[in-house]
Amino acid sequence: MQLENTISQIHGWLGNTSGYYAIIMVVWGLWRYFRKQGIDNEYWGALVIEEGLIALHCLLGVLVYFIGQNWDTQLIHILCGVACALILPIIYVSTKRKKDRSQLLIYILFNAILALLVWQAIRTSIPIITING
Repeated sequence: MQLENTISQIHGWLGNTSGYYAIIMVVWGLWRYFRKQGIDNEYWGALVIEEGLIALHCLLGVLVYFIGQNWDTQLIHILCGVACALILPIIYVSTKRKKDRSQLLIYILFNAILALLVWQAIRTSIPIITING
């Protein structure tokens, strides 16, 4: 039970971190966009770190789900997690790793969507209190 609680707590922290990181990537992207810059190696590296963070978050979510037998998790929480894990790789493949400003704008937009999905997943993970009796 202690292991489940620890993994669940780390999963929650990584969820918050993922959301804040996506917001930081939006702000940084906007900063670069308005300075008429495209995507550079530092931004690529930050995107890779972001995807690694999200992948670790999802992996811990799967562990919490199966080890903790948390079968009452809302389906929307799981769908948001899957969407979060797939957004950046899909954008990477579809943009063919181009570095111009228009591609940066796509990453800005989808990082904003990613932040909203993380918030939605966090919101749906709050336990529903039922009154028996």
